[in-house]
Amino acid sequence: MTNLKMQHSGLVDCPEVEQLRRCRFFDTKTCPHCYSELLWKLRRADTHHPPNKKHIGTKKHGLVRLGTYIEVTEKEWTEFKNGEGLWDCCGRKWSRPDFRVRKYFLITRGMEPGEFYRAVLADDACVNVQVSVDVFPDGHILPSKERLKWFLEESPKVIFRFKTTPTNVVDFVNLRRALGIPYHRIMETPLRTPSLSHIYGTATPLEKYWDWKEFGRCNTTCRNCKYENGFLLCAANQKMLPRLATITRGPPPRHRSGQLSPKGRIWKREAIECMMAHGGSCSVQEAYAWFLDKYPVLKHGKPNWEFKVRVALQRAGTKSKVATATWDIRPAYRTTGVLMRLTEFIE
Repeated sequence: MTNLKMQHSGLVDCPEVEQLRRCRFFDTKTCPHCYSELLWKLRRADTHHPPNKKHIGTKKHGLVRLGTYIEVTEKEWTEFKNGEGLWDCCGRKWSRPDFRVRKYFLITRGMEPGEFYRAVLADDACVNVQVSVDVFPDGHILPSKERLKWFLEESPKVIFRFKTTPTNVVDFVNLRRALGIPYHRIMETPLRTPSLSHIYGTATPLEKYWDWKEFGRCNTTCRNCKYENGFLLCAANQKMLPRLATITRGPPPRHRSGQLSPKGRIWKREAIECMMAHGGSCSVQEAYAWFLDKYPVLKHGKPNWEFKVRVALQRAGTKSKVATATWDIRPAYRTTGVLMRLTEFIE
């Protein structure tokens, strides 16, 4: 399964590294809004390995993103640089000599041993290392200020991914000031939580405080990053990053839609209604069309909306036809769907 946000952008996942491995931070409070665990469960349920069938490997061309679904440790990174390892599911060996010189970037929580990060940053094939930064409601910062300062001083190839919300944005403003982080080494990632929705392509929390030209934003699909930042920010090396403030470009496009996308449990409820609208059974493509018709904001505002639809179908239905990806509503939810229709009729 490919990260849909990255499609047609030149960025590629690395199945040899990611596989179906659990991230070591699952079931911890290290990542307060973890999207990967839910995705991992979906991938695990949908992935099969019939005998003698080849694994889907990393595409031959494109910038490799390490850390799409898991926290990459020294063990996985070493396998990647050696260009060989084993598939966990069957024990077969994979061999990719091109990995030894392949360009890549690493997304990390920044809490592995310092020597590991020094080795990654010293690798000429590594274009940058992106450290995800959280500020918790009690003001706790993860990674710590000390570790962030270490990264800042260690290499200009480090980008800091500030995971902002309207309530913690001032903490990030103060953090940047306290550590002296250059604006061009910041990539804002507005958080999307069940209780707090952010629509891609709209104004971000940090735009209220800093000039949009000074810092980068992960605020669109990857293929449209050039409209947001002037170039594909994940591919920026230490020479490209300072260009954020000088590159000639117009303001990033900003949608002004008051419409919200589904949040939390509403996805499942809507999947039930979608299947009921199709007579109790629908294909994934029919579900895509139904959701997009009801929530057109998904097209520009939520790059992973297709994944959210599939998860909702999995929670509300059972797969009846694998070949056509058709889902039947679970018997327990048929009454729920009828009640929802009656409620709408009464209203």
